Amino acid sequence: MTKAYIISASVIMCCIASTSSAQNSLAANFTQLDHSCWQTQITPTEIDMHCFSLTHDKNLAMDVHKVRDVSGQLTYEGVTVINLKPQSGPATYAYYGSTGYVLPGTIEDKGYDLVFYEKSEERTTLLTTWHFTKDSYTTQPKNGKPRIYTKVAPVVNFGF
Repeated sequence: MTKAYIISASVIMCCIASTSSAQNSLAANFTQLDHSCWQTQITPTEIDMHCFSLTHDKNLAMDVHKVRDVSGQLTYEGVTVINLKPQSGPATYAYYGSTGYVLPGTIEDKGYDLVFYEKSEERTTLLTTWHFTKDSYTTQPKNGKPRIYTKVAPVVNFGF
């Protein structure tokens, strides 16, 4: 009977550790982005920049997104608010674009990969996957070319 308790306790501890590390990798990925701006060239004439900040308790992340042409003129912007630690279920986000576009969704944590899903009343659809490395992150849209974002500047005067 003692062996059964030891085995049961081991299984429970394994599951707790597994759940805890999944939550930590989501927070670790956003901590890597925190207080930094990351950019990529999305077309020969446009630069896409994302600037991230986290709340002190790391429960929320904010991504301020700006697309500029080569002359520096702003062509599009948006803000994503991410709930990293919801009371239940996966992490959630809501993206608000400058054209009035609103996109709610969820994030599946897969260690060094975060999988973003668009959530509508009818269905949930894969939107993009972010892959993290030490010095960059790559976005891979469901339909489209991957984009590598590299750190270009600290976040100044905005965010949480």
